[in-house]
Amino acid sequence: VALSYGIRRTSSEHYGQTAEEQAGAFNLPTAGLVKSLKSLSDDFNRFSFGITYRRMAQFDQEILIQGRNPESSVIDQWIANSNGLSPDELIPAGLLYEGMAWEGFLTDVADSSTWAYISFATGLDLDQQQRVVRDGSRDELMISFAGSHDHRLFYGLSIGVPFLNYTEEITYAESGFDANSTIDRFDLVDRYNLTATGVNFNLGVQYRLTYWWRVGAAYRSPTWYATTGGFDTELNTNFRNGGGAGPIAYFNDQLAYGLTSPQRFLFSTAFVMGQQGFINIEYRTSNLRNHRLRSDDFDLDGIEQAIDRQLQREQTIRIGGEYVLENISLRAGYAMSSSPYSEEGSGLTLIQTMALGAGYAFSKFKIDVGWRLTRGSRNAFLYSPDFVAPSRLGETRSVLVAGMQFAL
Repeated sequence: VALSYGIRRTSSEHYGQTAEEQAGAFNLPTAGLVKSLKSLSDDFNRFSFGITYRRMAQFDQEILIQGRNPESSVIDQWIANSNGLSPDELIPAGLLYEGMAWEGFLTDVADSSTWAYISFATGLDLDQQQRVVRDGSRDELMISFAGSHDHRLFYGLSIGVPFLNYTEEITYAESGFDANSTIDRFDLVDRYNLTATGVNFNLGVQYRLTYWWRVGAAYRSPTWYATTGGFDTELNTNFRNGGGAGPIAYFNDQLAYGLTSPQRFLFSTAFVMGQQGFINIEYRTSNLRNHRLRSDDFDLDGIEQAIDRQLQREQTIRIGGEYVLENISLRAGYAMSSSPYSEEGSGLTLIQTMALGAGYAFSKFKIDVGWRLTRGSRNAFLYSPDFVAPSRLGETRSVLVAGMQFAL
């Protein structure tokens, strides 16, 4: 059983102005029970069964991006996308924000013969702000079987049932228009929610080549999710004379669809130093484009292709070790992961993780503490990169874990 507390700090820079937000939460990262069973034969000399609950991911995060943009407004993008279409054609053409902008008096038709648009929100050097609030987690209940043959071949099989819940609210605002503008400010709020339950399986083997050297491989199947998600968006416009338009709101009912996540492969080697410890090296890879969306009611091919264009193969290298000195065990580890995004504009650096831990073994139980630090940075765009420069986001996540193991 373990308990953890994590803090996620996010810093941003937008046109020279910086901001920082943080979110923290307590979690129960793992709880489980393992039972050793009687050997089936002299060759199959170890067998165990386990039930484990694990928190695989925690989504709590707050991001604030703000600054004065001397170059553009998101309204410029909405005008460019709207040109050539009548107001009644915008939303059916998939231009939801552009249709809402026209309804909210942020854009208007200047020439109905060509359907050219203008805006009553004029001026540059605008105050722009985006706040993102995320919440949720991905947990997994796992039933595991493990054994060994002749003390050389170690193998395991597990069946996992993951549970996912996720919510996100994105608030975008612009203000600071010039004195000739009839618009004082506007706020656009997007809300998303997602719940899913799935199933997967895992296979793993490790072979002891010599007393001190082992090699291994593991396979994690795709996860087959049954998913339900929803979305709503709301626009409010404030006029300079004190009036306003809105809320202009659109939403969809909860949509049910299937999601298949990519499979994953892992290869490892370990060097055992007798009873004093070990060093382990792992390589993990997954092609994030190998996902699938399916629905009996909707055509999701366009969404699937758009996601494919943004993702690529993800790779992670991890090295870690443990040293045992009588009842005390000391651990350290380091990992680096490549960018999951294929677009060059993402500007994502390598994601780096460092970890330290220590434990003390008593006769019937063991206490353990650990600390993990993850860092990375990337570009973010408040709207299309054709109209706005990238904002820089930096993220640091620190997690402290304390746990106990009991021998029953």
